[in-house]
Amino acid sequence: MRREDTLPPSRDLTFVTRNKTESLLLKEFISFVLQKQAQSQLLENGYVPLSATLINEELNKL
Repeated sequence: MRREDTLPPSRDLTFVTRNKTESLLLKEFISFVLQKQAQSQLLENGYVPLSATLINEELNKL
């Protein structure tokens, strides 16, 4: 059996923003999505959670 036959379907969740991300509300939302609790909720809905390294990289972009 091939490895891809045993993995459940999953997808990335990507946010695209216009202009600069200077909105406090936008920053807070993205920070929330990157929290461990929110990452587990994403997993339950078929999205791939990010590794701790990627979460830190994304937080540093804010």
